This record gives sequence, structure tokens and C-alpha cells, in this order.
Amino acid sequence: MEKAKAVTPAQGKGIIAVAMIKSPIGAKPDAKKTLFLLGMWQINTARLLFDSPRNRSMLQKVKDYVTWGTVTPEFAEEVFLKRGKAFGGKKLTPELAKKAVEVVVSEGKLSEIGVKKDVHLHPPKGGFKGTLKRPLTQRGEAGDRKGKISDLIGRMI
Repeated sequence: MEKAKAVTPAQGKGIIAVAMIKSPIGAKPDAKKTLFLLGMWQINTARLLFDSPRNRSMLQKVKDYVTWGTVTPEFAEEVFLKRGKAFGGKKLTPELAKKAVEVVVSEGKLSEIGVKKDVHLHPPKGGFKGTLKRPLTQRGEAGDRKGKISDLIGRMI
């Protein structure tokens, strides 16, 4: 009989917001490839991903370059509405932003509905509170913020 993997209550349902805060220049090839697979191209961009063990393990591999946490569907819709773009550089309508959140939750492809997968953000208002060279546990900025990512991304919108 196969052993079932333990899933924490936050995993398996919901949305993870990931923001790239540090450049991958000088990073190990595995980390660069994982950032590429996540669709993280440049600093101050964000992605909204389905909360799955596969995505969580990818985030652990690039934990020195990104920060992430779980967000509500309402906050994800707000991010798509304010900073998301459709192909051709057009802003998203409220209906398309709501549909984009549904696609993320169902693990679909945003390109099928004409929405770009990355969201370009401003640097945070008031700056980062800690150093970018350390994880959150050591008064830095990188790593898993759990539910507090909405504070940071809210300042970056």
C-alpha cells in the first residue's frame, strides 16, 4: 500500500502569490532553470500559482530569490485587475480578471484566455523592511511569508 503524502491545510487549495525580489545573476543553474520554469523573468514581477506540492517544492529551490505566500481569491483578482495585462498590452476588465483567478485555481493556462502570466509591479512603497540577502527568519525579505505576502504586494501594486 502506498504511503499518502502529508498535505498541510494551506496546500492543495488556494493561490500562492510569488514575487521575485533578487536578481538570479550568479545563481546556480538549477535555481536559474526553476525561475525560468516559474516564468519569473525580472525583479519586481509576480506570479499567481495554484497551491500544490509541486509548486511549493519549486519555490523552496529558489527561496533566496523570491518571496511568496498564500492570498485570497479576492486579493488575486485585485492584483490582476490593477496590474495584469492581456496580450497586446491592454488592461484587464473586471470579468477577465475574475476569469483569470478561476483559471489559476483550476491549474489552467492563462494564455488560453489571453492573459499574460506575469504581473509587473513597482518597488514597494516605503522600501523593503529587511535585507534582500537573508531569509525572513533572519530579518530579511526572501522566503515564505505565509499570509503576509498581501501586505508586500499591496505596497507594490
